[in-house]
Amino acid sequence: DSTSSDSSSSNSTSSDPTQPISIPKQLYPADGTVFNHSPRLTTLEWEAVPDAASYTVEIDTYSNETGTWLSESGDPWIVSGINETTYTFEFPEAEQGRWRVWAVGSEGQESDKSEWLNFNYEVYVENSSMYPVDA
Repeated sequence: DSTSSDSSSSNSTSSDPTQPISIPKQLYPADGTVFNHSPRLTTLEWEAVPDAASYTVEIDTYSNETGTWLSESGDPWIVSGINETTYTFEFPEAEQGRWRVWAVGSEGQESDKSEWLNFNYEVYVENSSMYPVDA
């Protein structure tokens, strides 16, 4: 079949729709950020990518009970169709979290996913007591 194209022989740098979209650069929170505020309102921020029509973020929580990430249990927390370079959400637990982002082009093509960046929410204590009160 002489009509099929071999894309592996093309190294064009023009605005070819088959060209990969760049991975967004994550800005905030940086890897290793520790939060201790409540409510745990969290804003993710990344740089805009040329040719991106929208962005998708994946937020992951670490369960101290099971010792695994939520995404490892087959239940990822993915938010797609984000039209800005920020996303704000309430993190559910005072535990470890991580996030990554990728760009989506107008034809639905996706960039590679960024690296996971870790953050941590410490237990928020409103008073100075270091010990839990028994009920």
